[in-house]
Amino acid sequence: MQSILHSYPFNSSFYNFQDEERLMSNDKQKCNLIDSNVEDDLNNRNDIESTQNTTTLSRQCCNLNFSNLVDYESHYYFIHKNHCDKCHRTYPNSKLLDIHIMETHDLLFESLCLKKKMFECLVEGCSKKFSSNGMRKLHLVDAHNYPQTYHFHSKQRSKELHDLKMKSNFTIQNQDKNNNTEPMSIDDISTDFTNLKTNTTPNNETNNQESSNNTSSKKVYKINNENLKNMLMLKEIMQGPPKIDLRIKCFDLKNMDLVSKSDPQVFVQQNFGPKDKQKYVGSTEKINNNLSPVFKKPITIEYYFETVQNLKFTVLDVDGEISDIDAPDYIGELQCTLGDIISSPGGKYMKQIRNKKGSLSGEIEITAEEIKVSNFQCTFLIQGNNFDKKDLFGKSDPYYIISRYSAQLGENVTCFKSEVHKNTLDPLFNQVTLKYEELNNCDVNAPLTFEFYDHDDVGKHDLIGILKTTTQEIINKHSQHLSFEIINPKKNKCAGVIKFLKFDVTKEATFLDYIYTGTELNLLIAIDCTYSNGPIDKKTSLHKLSTDGTLNQYESSILAVGNVLTSYDIDGLIPVYGFGGVLPGSATTNHCFAMTFNETAVNAKGITEVLNVYRNAMAQVELSGPTNFSQIIQRAIDLSPPIQYKYNILLIITDGEITDMEETKKKIVQASNHPISIIIVGVGSADFSSMDQLDSDGSMLKDCNGRACERDIVQFVPFSKTAAQGPEQLAKEVLKEVPKQLMSFMKNKKFVPVAKTI
Repeated sequence: MQSILHSYPFNSSFYNFQDEERLMSNDKQKCNLIDSNVEDDLNNRNDIESTQNTTTLSRQCCNLNFSNLVDYESHYYFIHKNHCDKCHRTYPNSKLLDIHIMETHDLLFESLCLKKKMFECLVEGCSKKFSSNGMRKLHLVDAHNYPQTYHFHSKQRSKELHDLKMKSNFTIQNQDKNNNTEPMSIDDISTDFTNLKTNTTPNNETNNQESSNNTSSKKVYKINNENLKNMLMLKEIMQGPPKIDLRIKCFDLKNMDLVSKSDPQVFVQQNFGPKDKQKYVGSTEKINNNLSPVFKKPITIEYYFETVQNLKFTVLDVDGEISDIDAPDYIGELQCTLGDIISSPGGKYMKQIRNKKGSLSGEIEITAEEIKVSNFQCTFLIQGNNFDKKDLFGKSDPYYIISRYSAQLGENVTCFKSEVHKNTLDPLFNQVTLKYEELNNCDVNAPLTFEFYDHDDVGKHDLIGILKTTTQEIINKHSQHLSFEIINPKKNKCAGVIKFLKFDVTKEATFLDYIYTGTELNLLIAIDCTYSNGPIDKKTSLHKLSTDGTLNQYESSILAVGNVLTSYDIDGLIPVYGFGGVLPGSATTNHCFAMTFNETAVNAKGITEVLNVYRNAMAQVELSGPTNFSQIIQRAIDLSPPIQYKYNILLIITDGEITDMEETKKKIVQASNHPISIIIVGVGSADFSSMDQLDSDGSMLKDCNGRACERDIVQFVPFSKTAAQGPEQLAKEVLKEVPKQLMSFMKNKKFVPVAKTI
């Protein structure tokens, strides 16, 4: 028998199969990869058992069947060969694994970078080294034709997803204990997508045979090549780009007050778009009577290596509430790029700020720290006892500040500041919930400092005592019901005792947790049938129906979004509505009608039928107007399910301005309390500026009565923005907010991912 490895496209020498003929003669090859070395397992003939004509790789994270050894080797090569034991990432070759371990897990790497170039080129045979990851990226793009979007560190499979797969508490429960079907995880799906020849779908013959013997089964995600790709797209959307915390200090600010000092606050804006429109990013807290403030609240911003991100830092003297960044008490500003800040030595960027006349008005220091992301959070409750008395005519007014040490910045950064308790030496502080990235940047051994102060209305606050600890130490002592002493650093003696009455670490549910446990995403489609689209028989019409297979912008939008979302809808039924048109046999404009012309049968089965319904309706509907959204949104509200397992996504495709804006705002505010997201795609070349009112990223949308949305549910994208990049990019743009919107609804309603039996 000819060796199968001879035709294998990769270097297979590492398998070291000495008895390939006997291996291939077995009907089934079984490899148990648990904690032992992979190559030893592959070389161990005792791991090979003869049963069926499949190859099974069995591990805690793998339960895959392979039809031949080539697919088995391919899976091993990509998933298990170059695997980091610390963070569970996998690399295509040993050089990349070695670089990853050095740059991510070597404690001396950061120190060595200050002395010499340490970032190696990723290409075999190229010996160049660079002073930063960014400089290496430029080299890879220029010298080795890497894509601009390539990220060595940020695009790897995260430990979070590995933990989700290994330890998830949200797996689907099965009422039938005899059923052995396993729930799919995102990495199982990723693995299947890598090995498309691998026969692992729940619809294969083996699974069909098993399911016939089990009438009650778990919900198993239906796997095929298309919805594997869609799941991975949604995974990429959910993970998003790296996030950066910007921390700000100011020095020697110009005083804007006559009697006292200024009350500075920093506002950050980012320029975007061809006309450099400014978008509000965030602001620090206000600090009273201080010309050299150290702000505790960071500004969080998403980082895109391939994009120039122009930022504007405006420093204001805020005497009261502020609604205008160009207010009179303007101290000064600084304009720079996010790249300027990140590439500064140590991530610290120090510059002068100037007023509108160009005069010096102080200095600003901005530091950048990458945020590690975790789904864990801690909830704690602190009780203080026998605090030192600091007030002459009373006790103390204690509060505390938590800071953690940032190895990247080389200094402590503030995580949290508590409320003040008046006139007590035994304060019971309010319960606090912090994400792990906020408390310890996802490192339970990161040094934490708790500083307890006596608040004074006038003058400097008095330090009562300090506790230096770690998250892990708090967890250990809490489990033993032990207390901590806080120390007065001047006297080096105990200044009181604190006890964590509660310290619970919990895992927040993720978007994928809800998907795994049966939450469906139901698509509803609404199509603009107003006259501004142009007569359908004209070449310039946005509803022009081609006979050569060319899709118009409406059809392209339906296809792009629908192909992704239908993978998450079990029955595949999609309600299709029109608005702004006159139906056959009618003389009045209808602002919400079934495009099937049958109000009792509004659904189309799958995207292909949606397109057929659209084409059939457009040949009969008379285009009219005006463009009203409110009735369509009300219909989506009426169809919103009363249970947590279904979530509606309303896709509105329109060509122009809304004419019932105020009524539409009311309906959106109402819809924010329902399991609904609204996606608006603007087709054609109309002015869509009014859509910015609905897609209110800076603040919650309010209706004319001042009632605000409970959450952000609207995403608007002009079709022209992504037309040149294809339908996948349009889908990413319009769907990127959906995971966050679904999560906000579930959190507001206190819904958790639980078993859904079918």
